[in-house]
Amino acid sequence: MRYIAIHAISKALGPIKSEALRGFHAFTGSDSTSYFAGCGKPTSWKVWLAHDDVSAAFVAIGSPLQSLPDVVFAALERYTVLLFDIKSDKMKVDAARKDLSVSGGRSLFTIPPTEAALRQHALRAVYQAGHIWGKALDEIPDPAPAPTSWGWKLEDGRLSPHWTTLTHLWAACRSLDKCGCKSGCETQRCKCRSSNLPCIVACTGCKGKCSNSRCCHYLRNVVERQKAFLTQVFFLFSLAKNNQKSQRKKMPC
Repeated sequence: MRYIAIHAISKALGPIKSEALRGFHAFTGSDSTSYFAGCGKPTSWKVWLAHDDVSAAFVAIGSPLQSLPDVVFAALERYTVLLFDIKSDKMKVDAARKDLSVSGGRSLFTIPPTEAALRQHALRAVYQAGHIWGKALDEIPDPAPAPTSWGWKLEDGRLSPHWTTLTHLWAACRSLDKCGCKSGCETQRCKCRSSNLPCIVACTGCKGKCSNSRCCHYLRNVVERQKAFLTQVFFLFSLAKNNQKSQRKKMPC
């Protein structure tokens, strides 16, 4: 059995950092909140020691907030920037993303999340640290609010993280979503066809000149809509015809 003197650790950290541990743990990654790629606990702890201004924000999200204050989110956003670049002077994650990807040559996996994604992450951290852990010592805790208002969404009866409020990349910037087919794009192996999108000039293999070109894609959708319409018309016609026969049988001689 190992003895851990929690009171000694708390005394060494001080009252503010001890109170902020819930928020720190939830924000930097726990069993029910995601973590930032490439930023483990040691890195997160070192950045916290170097940027003590975020302590007040960690204390705040460790309490059952009714909403996420802008000043708290601003401190968390600055801390997130420093997680990915300790020397950065950026205050906003979107500005840091641009700076690191353009000037620093970083890949998408090694830059901060977007502001929209970070806000949803912060909401999940508030829910876990404040509304769940923050009430752990209450004899009769107040019911927690609906998680769907705190970075979660309900899909098929199950909760899943609401990662961002932004549109998907392929919908927002179609030129970045392309296939590399070299065989005519005739099957669902084609990335564009499987996404129900036409191939474009940016596609490395077909250059948009295939059976899934913009024109062919449009015509195929038109044909499919016409087939669906004709099927419905045929069904209604058959139904009316059967009903007419039934009425004839009921008529007296």
